[in-house]
Amino acid sequence: MAKHRKLDKDEVKGPDAFITFSDHVFNYVEKHFMSFISVVAVIVVIAVGYEGVNFYNSMKEQKAAEALYGPEGALKKAEADFQEKQTPSGAADKKAEKAPAVADYSKDYAPIVSQIKAAIKDHGNTKAAIVSALNLSYFLSQQKQYQEAAAVLDLPTYKPSSGELLNGFWLMHRGVAFMENNQVDQAITTYQTVVSNEGLKVFQPEALLKLGVAYEVKGDANKAREMYERVGRDFPETEASGTAQQYMRLLELKATKKG
Repeated sequence: MAKHRKLDKDEVKGPDAFITFSDHVFNYVEKHFMSFISVVAVIVVIAVGYEGVNFYNSMKEQKAAEALYGPEGALKKAEADFQEKQTPSGAADKKAEKAPAVADYSKDYAPIVSQIKAAIKDHGNTKAAIVSALNLSYFLSQQKQYQEAAAVLDLPTYKPSSGELLNGFWLMHRGVAFMENNQVDQAITTYQTVVSNEGLKVFQPEALLKLGVAYEVKGDANKAREMYERVGRDFPETEASGTAQQYMRLLELKATKKG
């Protein structure tokens, strides 16, 4: 294989240096033209592909949001209609204030909830589906439908990255759902996942607080105290820190009474 001749300083300074050097460059590009074109083509394909994926994902999310908007709006309207019926209109309705009616979940909400769940399944590989599942799970918890509230969180197939805020919201709500269903060990594991993830630091004060509560429910007062102390030590300026101090005092009161 022929070696490329290096230009010395005199050649570069001479009047023919530029022409000579240009010839070398031209010959090199001509010889490697196809390789050069191939590299450019790969770069272009990657760039276009990246933009195409972004556009596809954007359209997919928009389609999911539109599909979920209708049933979610219907559920909010059903809630508003029920609340309006319970609002006393005058002095004659004073007695109604003492015993507010409770919504009949199976009659008032279940059909709409089924529609939302179906839409979440149909668009399960989107972020919109996760957001909708979180909202619906919260609503179901308010209606004391705890098992269904936990199951709804597993409907989306999309999995956020470990440090993504959406993943933090999902884990925190999942922990609550486990606690509501008396699955304390699963709740503890879920909150520990949040506490050990530096990307979810914004959720850690609340996760530590809920870990303390979970250990209390489990009957491990020492571990609960450790979590409450850690909230105050690591996150002293947070609302969770103040709550942890209150829980610590209650924990001490319980210990005193037992003693």
